[in-house]
Amino acid sequence: MYISMSNLYYVQYFMGTLPVNYALDLRKLSFQQKQSVHHISVMNLLFSLTASKEFELLCKNYSVIQPQAHGRFRACMWQASVSPSF
Repeated sequence: MYISMSNLYYVQYFMGTLPVNYALDLRKLSFQQKQSVHHISVMNLLFSLTASKEFELLCKNYSVIQPQAHGRFRACMWQASVSPSF
């Protein structure tokens, strides 16, 4: 039985699961975005010292324009996971 990749992506989308590498990146993006806008200045400082470059790189990889909500991150991840050019 032949299963095309596009069918697999539709099943993953319907089931609400991303491939593991995308799911991990989504968690990183969400955490780092929360850290960057946190009202405690220590969290902002930690973000700027440790995670800002990685956050910018992840946003660039998935064509996310900063700042975005969690739902937009997820939409960009889906777009990247079904796009053959990524």
